[in-house]
Amino acid sequence: EDAHEFLRYAIDTMQSASMKEANANGAHKLAEETTLIQLMFGGYLRSKIKCTKCGVSSEHCERILDLTVEIDGDISTLEEALHRFTSSEVLDGDNRYHCTRCKSYERGKKKLTISEAPNILTIALKRYQSGMFGKINKAIRFPEYLNLSSYMSTTDDCSPVYRLYAVVVHRDVMNSSVSGHYVCYVKDSQGKWYEMDDSQVKPVSLKNVRSECAYMLLYARVFPTGSKVFKEIDYCSRPITHKKS
Repeated sequence: EDAHEFLRYAIDTMQSASMKEANANGAHKLAEETTLIQLMFGGYLRSKIKCTKCGVSSEHCERILDLTVEIDGDISTLEEALHRFTSSEVLDGDNRYHCTRCKSYERGKKKLTISEAPNILTIALKRYQSGMFGKINKAIRFPEYLNLSSYMSTTDDCSPVYRLYAVVVHRDVMNSSVSGHYVCYVKDSQGKWYEMDDSQVKPVSLKNVRSECAYMLLYARVFPTGSKVFKEIDYCSRPITHKKS
């Protein structure tokens, strides 16, 4: 019943099907990282934790297929939400870090950054909270073009620039998080936007799309990486040019 949950299940199922085929063909154990689904949606997060007592740091990377960002408090833009997502977090109290050098639980600082940006970037805005009426309905401004450089672990990726191609919106009654209706705004190969509302489809402007209270944002790299496939299917991420008559 949730669009984000449905997308995760759909992608996981496609990934499982790809893995099943790869294993049947005798592929090596890293096949999960080389499937078409991973090349399209997959990226990596780097988690770095530093012990504030001895200064030793530890880090690891994890594979992701989307990002979920907080929008509570004074956050009003997607960029602010991403900045919070990649800001340092203090690990203290019951959440202290177990330092391998100190051999004890110590206060630490944790920081998440994007170590490898995906070709298709899916961002879910965390609008739902606990309780029947626990939905954050404030507008969050989001750009047509998004540059991830400020949220990356390194500067090795010289072109993590994305263009918006789809927006999912949840329409509710009285801020309810347990019922409602989903609509999707999608850009076609000519750069025109449409509202998809069940069987009803109508053209809309980008201005109208960006005025919606988005629940999910889907961006495509302007210059895809990793596979020749993306050079053939990235039409929706390319700027539209017009010749003078």
